[in-house]
Amino acid sequence: MKTRFNLILALLSGALLYAQDLELDVYVLPTSVLGDPILFNVTVKNKGDKPVPGVEVLVTLKSGLKFSGVSPKKSDFDVKTGIWKLGEVVPNKAKTLGIIANYAKRDDAIVIAEISASGAIDPDSTPGNGVDTNGNGMIINDKGDEDDGDAAQNGPFN
Repeated sequence: MKTRFNLILALLSGALLYAQDLELDVYVLPTSVLGDPILFNVTVKNKGDKPVPGVEVLVTLKSGLKFSGVSPKKSDFDVKTGIWKLGEVVPNKAKTLGIIANYAKRDDAIVIAEISASGAIDPDSTPGNGVDTNGNGMIINDKGDEDDGDAAQNGPFN
């Protein structure tokens, strides 16, 4: 009886909270000249088989960058909070936000982004738990971290 109850509960849970697989990457088109603009692309992909509602991304610019703008300009990005509201992300599609920043200083020219909210359960990551999920101190393209956060750095150049 207990096994049957657990099976029914699992089936109901699956119908209400289906699995998803969101993945986030940050890429940079670097510059070596202080004061020049830099484009960081934050891309969220839905590798699952159902649409994922309520997706939000927290974007943080470190002290080596000065925020200039976003592309597309009509994106739902709040400059004050750093929250990009994507809404629904459909399967096998990606949404990209371009963060335009000025290269202010050689150190700490980093953009960090992570999925901070999602309307479904992701089996291989947890929204809002940081980018360095394996605790090794690496956040830029660390394959050991969960796939819902990433960072990219401009420079330092010699």
